[in-house]
Amino acid sequence: MIYSFDKRIDTGLNKFHYEMSDRNTIFATVSRDWDGDVFLYTCKDFKNEFSIALRRKYHDTKQKDISALICADCQIGNINIPVLHCIKKGKNIFNNEYYWEITYENQTYKCYEIGRGKEGTFYCIHRNEVTVAMLAKDPISLHGENHYDCYAYDDIPIEVLTAFNIYFDVHKYSYGGRYENKTLHTWQKWAKSKFDPDFIETIRTNKII
Repeated sequence: MIYSFDKRIDTGLNKFHYEMSDRNTIFATVSRDWDGDVFLYTCKDFKNEFSIALRRKYHDTKQKDISALICADCQIGNINIPVLHCIKKGKNIFNNEYYWEITYENQTYKCYEIGRGKEGTFYCIHRNEVTVAMLAKDPISLHGENHYDCYAYDDIPIEVLTAFNIYFDVHKYSYGGRYENKTLHTWQKWAKSKFDPDFIETIRTNKII
């Protein structure tokens, strides 16, 4: 499965939507509405129409023994429990491992943010410690619009990929300028090991593990 995920700015203050396309053919659009701290993203024109509710959730910084910090309540469809967490391990910047995690349909997906400079930022999604999807973010943003190339095995739920994509775009790339160039360089060895350099080519050539 290969598709593009693009943020498009609409006319009006703080208005935007997402387009999901395959070979330049749009197969789904994601519109946004909000009510206080709750942002509702509805995916339309897709064979399995669904919605994602995203709520900012703040943790108590004084509680030092937190092993799993909830960085957002992410409700997919009719699931009424928070499913997106930020997991942090370690005691300092040198050995602090972190990743984002979604549990959906009894499967757990871990997402690692890997910066490769001018190549872009790659969100590597693992299931059972194996790479099953990758979201590649172009470092260039024009007029607040962002572009991602998405690669995944066909059995990975589009709901999970969309939830990760929306979360990272909203929380990390909500730019409003005419031109933005944001590069990230990942230097931790544990993080670099989560990036599979052959995965994208594997998906492109339809190879099966």
